[in-house]
Amino acid sequence: MITATLAYLIIMPLGGWLFEGMSWLFMHLNSNPLGCAVLAGLFLIAVVFGVHQGFIPVYLALMDSQGFNSLFPILSMAGAGQVGAALALYWRAQPHSALRSQVRGAIIPGLLGVGEPLIYGVTLPRMKPFITACLGGAAGGLFIGLIAWWGLPMGLNSAFGPSGLVALPLMTSAQGILPAMAVYAGGILVAWVCGFIFTTLFGCRNVNLD
Repeated sequence: MITATLAYLIIMPLGGWLFEGMSWLFMHLNSNPLGCAVLAGLFLIAVVFGVHQGFIPVYLALMDSQGFNSLFPILSMAGAGQVGAALALYWRAQPHSALRSQVRGAIIPGLLGVGEPLIYGVTLPRMKPFITACLGGAAGGLFIGLIAWWGLPMGLNSAFGPSGLVALPLMTSAQGILPAMAVYAGGILVAWVCGFIFTTLFGCRNVNLD
């Protein structure tokens, strides 16, 4: 009863405000690289609050107006940042620790765009790695935003679909499929590397690595 009351009074309103804020950011800042970074950095939090599916109407509107879903690859960088964070935790953990087993069990789904095992099993319980994963995702979003700002906007070729590496062949742009795939792959790489570096430097201090 207490948990349900807290969810109704606190978590649900917070989730609604988060979704409204991210929607405002996209409507006003989606052509701004910093706005793309903020959107990617907040998306893991949106997943935790369960409001990430609320973007489907935005995806549909983008398909009508642009012919591709330019928001989807930006938000997908959140999962890539988390993969980088998880790899950093694996590297810092003891060889036979439970943490390494948890990462091994969740990293493949994470690479394929299923982030919940890493969120709830690895990063969120330790909090700091969750934050550094968000920062890694923000770096990937910034990369994609910069490329779009420089003249190569790209996106998913459908309203919604898989993320992670699975989405790579589904990217498209006005300049063709291969440039879009290259931008998406570059964003993933940036998010992986930055998530790894941020977590190694800031996400492992006073954190349970057993």
